[in-house]
Amino acid sequence: MEKPTNRLSLYALIICVLAILTVSLCESKWNETGNRAVLSWDVTGYYFYLPAGLIYKDFRKLEFKDSIMQKYNPSSSFYQAFQLENGDWLLQYPIGLSVLYSPGFAIGHLGAKIGGYPPDGFSKPYQFGIWIWSLLIAFLGLLLLRKFLLSYFSDKAVALTLLVLTLATNYMNYVAIDGAMAHNYAFTLYAAILFFTKKWYDHPSFKGSIIIGLLVGLAALVRPTDIVIAIVPLAFGVASLKMIPNTFSFLLKHWSKLLFAVLVMVMIGSIQFVYWKIYSGEWVYYTYKEYGFYWTRPYLKECLISFRKGWLVYTPVMIFALIGFIFLYKKWRPLFWFSLAFFVVNTYIIFSWDIWWYGGSFGQRAMVESYAILALPLAAFNESLIKSFWKIVIIPVFLFCTWLNLLQTYQLHSDNGGMDPEFMTEAYYWRIFGRTSVNNTDRKLLDTDEDFIKKRNNVNVVLKEDFESYRDTSNVRTGMAPNSNRAIFLNFDFQKSPVLEIDRNQIKGNWLRVKGKFYAPWKEWDMWKMPQLKIAFYDAEGKAVKERFIRISRFLPTEEWTEIWIDSKIPEESFETFKFWIDQTGSRTHLSADDFIVEIFDE
Repeated sequence: MEKPTNRLSLYALIICVLAILTVSLCESKWNETGNRAVLSWDVTGYYFYLPAGLIYKDFRKLEFKDSIMQKYNPSSSFYQAFQLENGDWLLQYPIGLSVLYSPGFAIGHLGAKIGGYPPDGFSKPYQFGIWIWSLLIAFLGLLLLRKFLLSYFSDKAVALTLLVLTLATNYMNYVAIDGAMAHNYAFTLYAAILFFTKKWYDHPSFKGSIIIGLLVGLAALVRPTDIVIAIVPLAFGVASLKMIPNTFSFLLKHWSKLLFAVLVMVMIGSIQFVYWKIYSGEWVYYTYKEYGFYWTRPYLKECLISFRKGWLVYTPVMIFALIGFIFLYKKWRPLFWFSLAFFVVNTYIIFSWDIWWYGGSFGQRAMVESYAILALPLAAFNESLIKSFWKIVIIPVFLFCTWLNLLQTYQLHSDNGGMDPEFMTEAYYWRIFGRTSVNNTDRKLLDTDEDFIKKRNNVNVVLKEDFESYRDTSNVRTGMAPNSNRAIFLNFDFQKSPVLEIDRNQIKGNWLRVKGKFYAPWKEWDMWKMPQLKIAFYDAEGKAVKERFIRISRFLPTEEWTEIWIDSKIPEESFETFKFWIDQTGSRTHLSADDFIVEIFDE
């Protein structure tokens, strides 16, 4: 029965569970289809081992993949695997999550058989099974973390720590909505490693060794870089450098138990090696191809404070966890060194990855699992806070961070919430800050940092072009324009429009706007291939003084002529000419453009 002194953290745990469940039910991702379903995008890659091995018995050819992609559309393309030279297919993502998904898969498979759904691995019961199992994994992680923290910190500090981690960080997103991603499962593995490591150091046993070896092995099987969590059991309780020999002697004394843990860890890790050996012929196969780590120059600034994916921009409350290392060092030094060592090494690895923004995500999603370890300095901060005058200042900050986190989670998942999962900019961040809906004009700031929305004065038209008498007819077609006969036409063969130009002496004002009418029979959804309206100011030597662009497809409905414009402040630097044009950037869509107008105006 729960001790009365620990009831506050128990109530906090219940609030966290109810909050996660509420957000998850509101989003109801298990009931979604296509690329918004539970089994979509990267999760599909982690999960594909289960249907491949248990339903279709086909790891080599993955012949079922085409029917799955066509029927369920979990992602825009089947990027989760690649074809070898011999024609066989190899899954790109590690097998670890499939191992951890297994109970959820079993729930889904049983539900499909009983409910009359297709037992194909992707029908609704499987979506539900993985969803509910992922929620249970999250609840287990919070429960284990609470139990561990209560061994060192007060009930009030633990309660506040659980509430802050769950409600005020992007952990909420990755357990309540994207719970099938690796971060939820890794967080729980980390929390379990903390819990069972303490038990092992209190009472070393072979059973505890097996559990720790199993947990560390699973963490590495989920993501190989997560092997860094082994720092926790190896350095647990070291309060100073002088204690390292004592810890080494303690581990040496229990060498047989330690060996047992290592053997179990290796056995778990061998599952991946066996898969690679059987299906690629090599014991170790690097499946991420051209992607890797930039060890000599980690993306510190970009990962910490950039508006694209800065950790402390989108999860600012974790600043207090970093400050908490000071308090952890002063009062809980046995917890300090292993948690700091883990944080430094793990963060260095995460920030060194080529794709430092980690694709479509909310903030720095790769940091989420480390919150289980960062809960220690955060709890240390909270322990000092609740005894301090500063709580009347910091608690409102915690509440603000909670509001911000829940709002941005809504912005990310709402159809018109505005949060871009991959390409946020500073200008766009502040444009949508605090808002629950955006318009197309706002989205221009995803590509450019300038968009004039105030009243314009002294508007002067310096160029009009309807292409009726345009001299270059190489990609001008008739019968396409909205109010005339001729318009620019671009497709895969014609990737660039004619470049239109204006002399410097025609430009007298503070701002410039280029607008035109655009039409496409279908929309380009690949952001990297979206046609762009580009503008540039050039000096006398032909060097660009200033360049801007917007992606036209962001604002273009299907089969409807639409006026689109781009604004730019006229640079103070000397320039000779201004030019603008359209670039297809590899798109195969058929794009028509007409009735260009260039306006100069003042604020």
